[in-house]
Amino acid sequence: MKREHFISYRFAVVVISILLAASGAGWILTELIPPDVPERAQVYRERWGETAVRLIGWADLHDPFHSVWYRAVLALFLAVLTICLLTRWKQFLLRSLRISVPDRLETLEKRKVRAEIRLPGGGGVVDRTGGLDYAREAPLMETTERFLRRRGYTVRVERREGTSFFAAVAGRWRYLGNFLFHLGILVITVGAVIGSFWGGSGFVYGTAGDKLPLPGSADSIIVRDFRILTTERGEIRDYISTVAVVDAAGDTVGAGEIEVNHPLRYRGLNIYQSSYYAAENEWVSAVVSFYPEEERIRLKPGGRALFGEGWLTVRTGRFIPDFRMGPDGPYSASLSMLNPALELKVRGMGRVESGWLFLNHPEFNSKFDFPISPVLLEIEPLYYTGLQVSRNPGEHVLMAGIVLGTVGLLLLYLFDHKVIGGMLDGERLLLAGLEYRWKVGFGEEFDSIRRGLGRIFGIGDETS
Repeated sequence: MKREHFISYRFAVVVISILLAASGAGWILTELIPPDVPERAQVYRERWGETAVRLIGWADLHDPFHSVWYRAVLALFLAVLTICLLTRWKQFLLRSLRISVPDRLETLEKRKVRAEIRLPGGGGVVDRTGGLDYAREAPLMETTERFLRRRGYTVRVERREGTSFFAAVAGRWRYLGNFLFHLGILVITVGAVIGSFWGGSGFVYGTAGDKLPLPGSADSIIVRDFRILTTERGEIRDYISTVAVVDAAGDTVGAGEIEVNHPLRYRGLNIYQSSYYAAENEWVSAVVSFYPEEERIRLKPGGRALFGEGWLTVRTGRFIPDFRMGPDGPYSASLSMLNPALELKVRGMGRVESGWLFLNHPEFNSKFDFPISPVLLEIEPLYYTGLQVSRNPGEHVLMAGIVLGTVGLLLLYLFDHKVIGGMLDGERLLLAGLEYRWKVGFGEEFDSIRRGLGRIFGIGDETS
């Protein structure tokens, strides 16, 4: 493909459309597919099947913004943007720094927005070497130049073949803003490419006391504590992990609390509070009442309670945080405490019975053929905190691009680029609007300039 194809507007629109579509697909995928699929592949295999998990891993659907297909689109956009900026940067900067004076009279006369002012006392003798009555023409040009400068224009004058040609420019820094805006987009894209190619994220899960490897670092993270904050109605308000970062020698090199939307920053890594879960068959304690109005008993995993001088023994069994019954028996539909259930095994009178107690739905508790009526009153699961560790080496580049783009946008909207060309030859002053953005607004301003110059010279004016 030729360079002209790369810098064409049509190709740019196609590439931008592809990038927007890829970005939109990425955001949708992050909402639909959990980012911890590789770390908890077995859990998702049980939910979605082996084929779905393999497809997610092959296409990086769990982390789309670091996938091969998204990187390819981003790299293509960067290439097109770089070529466009390298090709056109001179146009942006030169139009901000240089004022081009009209080179011939026809350039002015063919403009739709133009005005001609006949100067008094014209008709002097023409001197082909010095021009028409230059001693008289020079003050008129200086007066015109001062007037335009008071109106916010920068004026450049060139004298050619006995005639003064000039250009008056206002808002020329708009083109610098255009350049800075495009440069900002380029820098932002570079930062995005750096983050996509060399950044990444990983997940670690642990409970209080666990020492976990810190992805992207030789250090480790120790979970000191994990707690869930609830409202008065029992709704989850926040969950917080208290952690310490230790190096290979075991020395603490960082510490802090991590909560939702408040990550811990450590040596270029951002450690986020991502999730938490209650593991199956892992719990801390449970409170069970075995007889109506009787004293409650707190049980531990693997613990037991004795009744009737020991002839009846109750032991704890499995714990399921979200109880469901399937063809193969009980299982947990999720790792959330949606329907917690505790299994009890009762031994006595030469037989053993087992059944389930439900915290949220005691009406479905198992009935035992023993003189007890157990009810599950409380259960404290062993919560695992889920921490996402991400690194983005391009974040500072992104911020620089945002600053450049913001400055460029400010210049774009603060300055209105306008160019008025003119010619003065001692007999007449010809003005023409060469460049402007808003036709109505510029027309009113141009007419005001024409009338102002006419009043200064104390003469009538004629507009063509």
